[in-house]
Amino acid sequence: MTYRDEIVFELWRAPRVLLFGFLAPFGAFFLWAVYLFVSCLPNSWTYAVAHPGVAIQWYFASIWHYAVSWLPFTLSVYFFRRQAIWLWYRLSVGRTGITYEVTESGITNEYGKGPTILMPWANVKSLARTNRLLLLRSDYQGWWYLPWQAFDAASQEQLWAYAQQHVAGASKSPTASV
Repeated sequence: MTYRDEIVFELWRAPRVLLFGFLAPFGAFFLWAVYLFVSCLPNSWTYAVAHPGVAIQWYFASIWHYAVSWLPFTLSVYFFRRQAIWLWYRLSVGRTGITYEVTESGITNEYGKGPTILMPWANVKSLARTNRLLLLRSDYQGWWYLPWQAFDAASQEQLWAYAQQHVAGASKSPTASV
């Protein structure tokens, strides 16, 4: 497992993950505007009753203005904080010796000094293939990935065909979860 594999996977996931980072400043400034409205209730309520259209327009315009002005800062802080935590976890000393074993029951990830994790074929909903990674989407909306460099060229094609066969068989079985 190399640092480049980790970065490729994280950048592939970035648009999905950064959605929260994008929405966070809007939510924060919305709550701040609600707080300001409630804390200045006599003045704000009188103005809102007298000029409801102007008050609502100003209210949402100020939320939009402040949230957009803080957006580059919050997105970058959120992304880099998440990257630092994720990469520290994935590339720590105990996780450097990762081995993969493909069996009839699923894919086993064995960490050199850590746990062994089994991903059963029954939990795999779909597959995706990139130049560097085999991506497995699980039932619980998570993605597992296997770097192709962990397998030799002949094994890569066998693994792809084997995974497609098991995922197709699991989706056709009547006991597969929806």
